Amino acid sequence: MTLWSIFRSPLIFGGDLPSSDAATTALFTNEEVLAVDQHSSGGHQALDRGNIRVWVANGATPGEHYVAVFNLGESSEEVDLRWGDVGLILKAGKARDLWKHEDLGKTDGVRVPLRAHASALYRIQSE
Repeated sequence: MTLWSIFRSPLIFGGDLPSSDAATTALFTNEEVLAVDQHSSGGHQALDRGNIRVWVANGATPGEHYVAVFNLGESSEEVDLRWGDVGLILKAGKARDLWKHEDLGKTDGVRVPLRAHASALYRIQSE
């Protein structure tokens, strides 16, 4: 769902809504992730480094950006990403993990372990 959101793809659910478990429902009702799909612009791949791919998009407000990190490999990867690596011109920004609903504070990038085929999605707000 991370790629579909930053790519601004139409989001269609093909399951049985009434019998969806809480984890499944949380995936497609995450308002912060849905905002990426509905209000971002200019989403594109910005980094291709081994098994790691990173997409970026502009947010709806000035200085707001979205960063999606993907591990396409068959094993876990430790990702160390600076905003400049993906073309964002800012020394530090307030970062938020949109899947975990967790503020990461002011940072110049992210360091995240990603399982095989996992992803992470962040909102970055420059100050």
